[in-house]
Amino acid sequence: MFENGICMKDKEQINTISLLQMLKNGQLDSSRGQFYNDECFVVGGSRAQEVKEGSKLFHSPTRLDCFIFVVNAEGEIKINYNLQEVTIGPRTAFLAAPNSILQTISTTGSGKSVVMFNENFMRKINLSIQNLLPHLTSLHQLDTLPLTEAQHSYLQHHISLVAESIAQPSAFAYYHEVVHDSIRAMAYTFISMLIQHLEKTSRRLGEPVHNHEEELFRRFAKLVGQHYRTDRRIAFYAELMHLTPKYMSGVIRHVSGHSPAEWITQNVLLEAKNLLRHSDMNIQEVSIALNFPNQSFFGRWFKEHTGLSPKAYRENK
Repeated sequence: MFENGICMKDKEQINTISLLQMLKNGQLDSSRGQFYNDECFVVGGSRAQEVKEGSKLFHSPTRLDCFIFVVNAEGEIKINYNLQEVTIGPRTAFLAAPNSILQTISTTGSGKSVVMFNENFMRKINLSIQNLLPHLTSLHQLDTLPLTEAQHSYLQHHISLVAESIAQPSAFAYYHEVVHDSIRAMAYTFISMLIQHLEKTSRRLGEPVHNHEEELFRRFAKLVGQHYRTDRRIAFYAELMHLTPKYMSGVIRHVSGHSPAEWITQNVLLEAKNLLRHSDMNIQEVSIALNFPNQSFFGRWFKEHTGLSPKAYRENK
């Protein structure tokens, strides 16, 4: 079935990278962390000191099918997270949700603990986030979680316990129960710290978290995330939002500092890079999936924005 020249199967393809694929691709080094059932990967304890500058993890834009939890001890980690540059400073935690696009810009220092697990694994360990639901609106504004020295030490301790639990012989009685419980304890410790932080920084009860323009921007960003593969016209998004293109453009630029066209282009560009590096599609299939008129047009567009042809970008790893 085709729609606007795009095969529906290709258009709906999520194009995510699993933990197992990352291991096979060499993006995750099994000697520097602990893998559990191809669903969870942990770097903690003494191994965390080995994660230093020059790590190849997320060197290019990568869309993942898992949660990524990072606790940084020292130095800085600069990343591109869904089109936004985020800095993870010393004694700071960061959490990325599944289907996010990540790219590492730079890394300094050491002592970076990392936990990665997919949604299916979260269901297996029966992790509940009910207490976090009242804070979801505030959570959208939070990129990183600053930690006190005591919180950082306690969280690192839990991550170390997770790594040590996974490292035990799987023949041990209750091995899987111990691993699951250690991960649940780590997750609930982090969620508790997160709720505490949100409660401290939240505005007084009843005051709107977003003003009207910020809410329009959030709606626009969500719509772009849903439709950027099939339509890049500003008028298309303005119509969906029941706004004039001029008014919508003014609001988006005022709130974000970038025009709607820039946001749409960056979404398409990130997905193009993701497909070229991490999928089996040929260049023509990538151009079709992103609704370009033809491969030549896509090639010129891609080179205009990156300085490289799609083929050169794919080969320049």
